[in-house]
Amino acid sequence: MLRRSYGIDAPAPGLLFISFQNELRTFTATLTHMDTSDALLPFTTTTASATFLILPGFDAQRPLGSRLFGRSRAT
Repeated sequence: MLRRSYGIDAPAPGLLFISFQNELRTFTATLTHMDTSDALLPFTTTTASATFLILPGFDAQRPLGSRLFGRSRAT
């Protein structure tokens, strides 16, 4: 998991948290652990959340998104 936090000032002061990982369950496990062990969590307010899928690269033998469906070669 690669995690980064960025402070923002506009439109309102806050903290933007971004993470990249191969499995979504890695991040949800981290959030579950933070829920019971992070002392700062009671002082925060989450205002938004999103999850995005970023497709792996492609070439002539592996079309974009082919690994998602178990195909390794173009048909």
